[in-house]
Order: sequence, then structure tokens, then C-alpha cells
Amino acid sequence: MRCIHFEEIRTVNFFSKIRIFTSLVIISLIFADQIFTQPKFEFRGLWVATSGLDFPLSVRARDQKQELDRIVEFARAGKFNAIIFQVLARGQAYYESSIVPWASYLTSPLMVDQDGTLYPNLGTPPGTKENPPEYYDPLKYLILKAKPYGIEIHAWINVYNLLTLPDTSYRLAISQPRHIAIDENNRWNTKLFAKNSSGEWLITSDNLKLIWLDPANPFVRNYLLSIVVELVKNYDIDAIHFDYIRFPGAYTYGDSFNYYFANRTDPINGNPYALSRDDFARLSIERFVRAVYDTVKKLKPYVKVGATTPGIYQGWRLPINQAYFDLYRDGRSDPRKWAQLGIIDYHAPQVYWNIGSPYDFRVIAQDWNANMYDRHVYIGIYGENPFSEVSAQINFTRSIVTEGNIIFRYTNAKSYIDSLIATNYQTLSIPPSMSWKDNIPPNPPSGLTIRKLTSENWQLVWFNPDPASDGEKPYLYVIYRSEGTGTIDINNPGNIIAIIPSATSVNIYNDKIPDTTKIYTYVITSLDRLKNESQPSNSVITSVGLEHIVTEYELHPGYPNPFNSIVNFKFSVPELSFVDIRIFDVLGRKVKKIVQRMHTNGTYQIYWDGKDESGKDVPSGVYFCRMLATKDGKIAFAKTQKVSLLK
Repeated sequence: MRCIHFEEIRTVNFFSKIRIFTSLVIISLIFADQIFTQPKFEFRGLWVATSGLDFPLSVRARDQKQELDRIVEFARAGKFNAIIFQVLARGQAYYESSIVPWASYLTSPLMVDQDGTLYPNLGTPPGTKENPPEYYDPLKYLILKAKPYGIEIHAWINVYNLLTLPDTSYRLAISQPRHIAIDENNRWNTKLFAKNSSGEWLITSDNLKLIWLDPANPFVRNYLLSIVVELVKNYDIDAIHFDYIRFPGAYTYGDSFNYYFANRTDPINGNPYALSRDDFARLSIERFVRAVYDTVKKLKPYVKVGATTPGIYQGWRLPINQAYFDLYRDGRSDPRKWAQLGIIDYHAPQVYWNIGSPYDFRVIAQDWNANMYDRHVYIGIYGENPFSEVSAQINFTRSIVTEGNIIFRYTNAKSYIDSLIATNYQTLSIPPSMSWKDNIPPNPPSGLTIRKLTSENWQLVWFNPDPASDGEKPYLYVIYRSEGTGTIDINNPGNIIAIIPSATSVNIYNDKIPDTTKIYTYVITSLDRLKNESQPSNSVITSVGLEHIVTEYELHPGYPNPFNSIVNFKFSVPELSFVDIRIFDVLGRKVKKIVQRMHTNGTYQIYWDGKDESGKDVPSGVYFCRMLATKDGKIAFAKTQKVSLLK
């Protein structure tokens, strides 16, 4: 994925266009020596390559589980919020599939045939040949381990790239299911190489020994779509992540492509679609992307569809002869059009050049960020660079307000993780939401309480709220903590201490405070599956010394009063009670319901934003906040506080 074969590269002179970004130069000068703000909403991805690169490093299932444990812990400690895990590479699976054979690297990378030929040991489920058997599914295991930390798992698929062979005699083992490139006799599948209209699925390149699936063949499209459907249906993934979603290089067309292209023309009408061969090639890939996007949307609307491609899109001019892979021209792939058509959610261009090089990272990143039609751009960063370069590139992506970045890859990032945490990733972040998929936030958590366990350990307890208007319940909770008793700024990511999954009903989080001589305030927000965030819950406060136990009901006066935008109220509950708090006007008409939920012992904080139930601003005037608490079906407490709204 990360390396471009020299044989695929074309050498160019002063030909194609270049976009000159004057503002880019100004931005780079302004921000060069500044400390960059840590964004609250930022995609922080980590590519984890399989085939023995990052995983697996052992053929024993127990060792592999420990490797995955370390990867998840690395991502958690490093404040990454997404792992892009390679689940399909070389036509081999790192998950249980009825379509693709198990990857050879999970059990034994190579076996020796009777004639001495090496071939992959495909199709053996991991752990089943061990004593005792210890079967496991790597993708399912990774999802299970990542969920407690709110880390997304993106299923990384090598789409058209199938094999790169050192020798065409290299054979593949018989497996069930069989590898797409071999037949039942353990030989190259002649049907795939057949010179006929529907049989040829593969593109080959003799000099490179490259074997790719032909994007123009509709049978290939359906085959790949079935793999995506299997993954989305069977695994709780957050996204499908395409790689090698392009042609292998310039002028690479097979007989199958020629057949299907010819069927779009005739001697009388010519080409009614006005498509060149390259246009038809790009359309072939576009059709696959559209089929995937539409299908995934029907199966699981929250699952995202993204792609990564070589970094240069189209048309660059250089001061000297330079070699590069032009995605639009050579790869015949057009992710910008996919974004324009609304059939992709994010793109991660592999911008693997340094700042200040002939292919300046800044110019290429800016070019992508400015031309993705409001779909997300996560800049791919070459992690093998020195940390100073990686850090500068992350800072630059923030300066041009991309939605995030992905570091290639896990093994590279291990060498500088401490530096990354100390600088670029000091605070936790939330992957940005996607308004075109879902823009309705969940309801805030209900009934937050706090209890002292020891002088430094405090327990937060809260309830799941009712579903939002779109029927969604919270998927994750974001826990904020700040020093003192003031209102917490939830826009400051420095106040985020944890992001955890929603429990079935009652949620519990134990926190260790930094300083037992200080007071801390907590609030919690809800996130839905696509990271829309709710308003904050009521706030709770720690105490210094003896724990404060609420012994009576109370509704405290609103503050500030008068108010012009938001008024805050505190109320106390001594025992488990149902609390109903509403706002009324001077005529006794209900304006808005604020709280309607069970609460345990504690003091809570709520607010009213001067709006009615429909979200419309109410006029200036006098309003009343009424609290009604019931216990065992009987009224235990009732009180009203008057406030004035002045605009």
C-alpha cells in the first residue's frame, strides 16, 4: 500500500498544471513556530498492516491475541481514536469468511510442496491446529478489545490488488473457500485468465508479476461487494476502508475491460456516453464505490465508507524531471468525484512527502483539503519519517482545518509514541461527526450523581436517557472534569478524561482525582454512533474532607437572575425519587420540560436556554421553574423559583 513500484511510476517534465496556494505559504509562515491547539474533534487513525508487517508476528493464537492487546493499548495510551486494521490482503482474510480463505500468516506463512515449491498455507483457522485448540477470530477479538475505550475499528480492504509474485511458479494452496486466483487442482485459475468476455477477472503485468482484479468486470464488482456485505453484516465495524482502489498503472487494460468498453459503442452511434477508455476505467471503479455505499447505507447506516489512495491526484509541475504516480491519469481513480456524488464519507490520501520537498506535503495536503466537497479528509502521514517531521505535518493538517490524519503505521509510530503524547496528542479527541449521515444529537445523560470511595477515588453514576427523535440511544459517553466549582467548558478537550461505551441501563465510572486538596466538577455528554454530541448532563462536585450527604430536598434560586441567554438551577434529592422540573409563564402555561427522571441522593445542576419545547426563543418576561419530586407515588417535595428573562 505505502510503496509505489518503480515500474508503475512515470517520468514527467514541465507538463501538467499545478495549483499555487499563496495563502498556504502565508499560513505555513504564521504557524511554523507556534504550539497548535489540540482539537476536540479530530480523527486520529493508526494503520495496522497484516501479512506479517504489524501483525501477526507469531503463528500461535495466544501470541497473536497478546499482539492485538498491545495494539489496542498502544492506541488507547497514544490517544488514537481509530484503528484501521487490514482485514483483506493478497486475497486472504484476517476474519472468518465464507468467501475468502484464512490468511496463511495466521498459521504458517509458507509450506513446502513435494517438489520443493513454497506456497502459502491458506484456509486454516487460527489456533485450530494447536494443542489444545485455541480458535479465535482476529477481527472480532480486536473489536471486543477496542470497544471499552471508544476506539473505532475500520476494516481495511485491499480491493483490486491481489498478488505480487517473485515468480509465476509460486503456487497457492487448496483451501476452503479457495483463493480467487487458483482452481480446484491447485493451479492458476485458467478461467480468470481466459480470453473471453466474462471469464477474465484478472489484470496481469509480466515484468512486475502483479496480479490485480479487473475493475471493469461486473463479476469482479459483485464478488468484491459480497465481501463487503459479509463484513458489514457479521462484524460490529465502524467503517469500510478501501486501499488499492485503482488500476495498477498506466495503460493496464485486460481483455475483459476491452470487451465491456466495446459494448458501450457501436459502428453507427459511436460512443453515446462520450467516454474515453480512461473515462470508462474511472466509471468502472465509481460503479463499485456507489454499489458499496448504497448497500452499506441500507444494511447499517452508521457504517462509514472511506478510501486511501496515492497522494498526488492530478497534474503537477516540477522544477526538474521527477517520477510520480498520478492517481487520476495512471490509476484511473477519482475519489474527488465520489465525494462530489456523495458516495464516500472520507478520503485518506497518502501524502508521503516531506514539508519543503519538491512534492511539498503542505501543497498536496491543501490540494486535497480544498477539493473534497465537504466530505472528510484524513491526511495519510508517513510514520517512518523522523518525529519532528511527523509532528510538523500533524500541526499543518490542523492549521488548514482538515478533519484529521492517519499515521502509517503501528510499527513506525512505536518509536516516538512518548513524544507524540507529550506534544501533538496531549488530549483526547472525538472523531468528527458526519452531518450528511446523521445530524441529530442524542439526549444528555440523566441523573448524574457522585460518591466518594476514598479521599482520591470518586464514583460517578448516571442513567441512560430516552432515545433521541431519530430513535438513537447514546453509544458512548464523554466524561469531563475541571478544577473548581464553575461551569465546565466542554469545548476544551483538556477537560475530557474518558470516553466510554454506554451500559445497558445504569452507567458507572470510577475516577482518581489529581489532588485531594482541591474540588472538581464533572459533567457528562452522550455521543451517538456517528459522534453527534448531546448537551451536558447536570454537574456534580467533589468535596474536600467529609463527604457531603444530601438530607433534604431543595430547589435553589436560578442564577444569573435576571438572565439574557441561559439560567442555571441547582436542586437536591435526599433519596431515590422521581423528579419533574418544568418552566411556566405568568399565565401558568407550560413552556418547557427540563427534567423528568429518577434521581438518587445528590445535588444536581440544570439549565434553561430561554426556548420553548419547539426550540423557539420565548419573549422577555417573568417565568417560573417548578420542581416536583415524588416518592413511591406520593408527592415528597414541591417548590417554585421565579426568574426574569431580559433580552
